Amino acid sequence: MKKQSLLPLIFLLIFTLSACTPDPNDEFIQGTWEIAQTSAGNEFFQWQFSNGTFTREQEIDRTTSLYTTGSYRVVESEGDLLTIELFDYSGDRIAYENNPMTIKIEIDRPNDSATITNVLFIRVGP
Repeated sequence: MKKQSLLPLIFLLIFTLSACTPDPNDEFIQGTWEIAQTSAGNEFFQWQFSNGTFTREQEIDRTTSLYTTGSYRVVESEGDLLTIELFDYSGDRIAYENNPMTIKIEIDRPNDSATITNVLFIRVGP
């Protein structure tokens, strides 16, 4: 085989392998996150992220429990900011419509915490 015919193959291989590199922000959010400080409005609030799926559990006023599961995909990831799209969710509503929705996550690696939709969460499990 000639060198010129191998060159496009090498570039294709490099491009394919670079597309498979995991996003460090997506890797960071994997696991279970609970609200850092409870208040009267949020007695319990937890997010779980696992390889493209999510679970959201919330207890409000000790009487109302909300439970939602679904899928997510990374929309944007830059620095310590991550935007994901939630879709194919079921259970209790997290929006007024069941259309895909985006949420923003700000990552704080030194404190192993994340601000999810403007609420501070701490990691409690893998």
